[in-house]
Amino acid sequence: MYHKPTRVRFGAAYYHEYQPVDRLDTDLDLMAEASFSVIRVGESVWSTWEPQNGTFNLEWLLPVLDGAHERRIGVVLGTPTYAVPPWLARIYPEIAGERATGQRISWGARQEVDFTHPAFRFHAERVVREILARYAAHPGVIGVQVDNEPGHELLHNHGVFQRFIDWLRERYGDVESLNQAWGLVYWSHRLSTWADLWTPDGNAQPQYDLAWRQFQAEQTTEFIAWQAGLAREYVSADQFVTTCMAYDVPAFDDRTMAASLDVAAGNAYNNLARKYAPKGAGAVFTFSLKGGHEAGVNLVSNLKLFSHLANVGDTRSLVIHPASTTHSQLDDAAKIKSGAAPDVVRLSIGIEDKEDLIADLEQALGA
Repeated sequence: MYHKPTRVRFGAAYYHEYQPVDRLDTDLDLMAEASFSVIRVGESVWSTWEPQNGTFNLEWLLPVLDGAHERRIGVVLGTPTYAVPPWLARIYPEIAGERATGQRISWGARQEVDFTHPAFRFHAERVVREILARYAAHPGVIGVQVDNEPGHELLHNHGVFQRFIDWLRERYGDVESLNQAWGLVYWSHRLSTWADLWTPDGNAQPQYDLAWRQFQAEQTTEFIAWQAGLAREYVSADQFVTTCMAYDVPAFDDRTMAASLDVAAGNAYNNLARKYAPKGAGAVFTFSLKGGHEAGVNLVSNLKLFSHLANVGDTRSLVIHPASTTHSQLDDAAKIKSGAAPDVVRLSIGIEDKEDLIADLEQALGA
C-alpha cells in the first residue's frame, strides 16, 4: 500500500522527445539547479512507444530516467492512451468517438476515441503493459500516471448508448418505473419498451440529461480504474498510481475517479480562474488528504506557521479543516455536498516567505 511522502515535490512535465536537438543533460542540470524533485514523462507519445502495430520502441526513455535519477529527480511515468497513433485510427476507424449519433470525431487532435471499444482496450492494454514491464521497476520512477485528462467527450457511439440503456434498466427495473421517475407523461415521452428510449442528440428533458452525464462520468471512472488496476500489477508499495484530471470536461466526476487512485491530481487551468474569478484569483488552495478526517485534523494540529482560522485573503497564511470546525454540525453526506468532506483541508496563503510555508507543510505532512 502506497504511503504519503514526507516532502512536497516540485517539478513539471518534461518531453525530451519533443526537442529537435539533444539537450537532455542541459535540461536536467537546469532542473536540478531549480531544485526540481519530480518530472512527468511519456504520456502523450503512443506513436513513439509503438510506431507500428505490435512493434515497440521502449529504449528512448532510458536516458531520461537514468539522468533524472542521477540528479535525484523522481519521475512519474505516464501511459499514452489519451492520444492514439495514426495507424490505430486507420486500422480501426470504428474506435472513433461520436459527438452525435453517427457523427465520428475526425482524427487529428487527442481524446477522440471511444475508450470503451474492445479494439481500443486491447491495444491500450498491450502498450501499457509493455511500458510498465520495461520501466515500472526503474529506481527513478516514483509513480505512474494512467491516461491524461479523461472525460473530454460525451460519447454517442452505438455501444455506449446500448450500455446506457442497460444502466437505466439496472437502476429502474422496467420502463414503467422509469416513466414515473422521470415524469415522461410530459410532452408524450412515455416509453412502452426500452427500445423507445431516444438518443441524446435532440433531448430536451433535464432528467435524461442528468442521467446521461452521470452514466458518462461512470464510464470514464471505470476506464481509469481499469488502467489503475493494470498499473498495480507492476508498481511497488513505494510507488503511487494517479491520473491528471481536467476540471472543465463534461464526462467526469473527480470524487468517484479519485477513489481508484493513490493520489488525486489535476490541472487547474488559468482559463478556469479567469472564468470563476474575473477580477483576479486569490491564493486559496483546497485539497484532500489520504486518511480522511483524522489526517485533516492531524495536519492542522501539526502546522506551526499557518494560523488555524476560517478567514481568506489575510496577510497571514491560514489553514482550516472544515469538517471538524465550520461544518462540524453537518452529517457526512451534507459535508460532502457542501464541499467540506472529511478529508478536505483549505489553505489561504499570506505574505510569509514561500520557503518557510513549504517547510511547514512538509513537516506537518510528515508528522
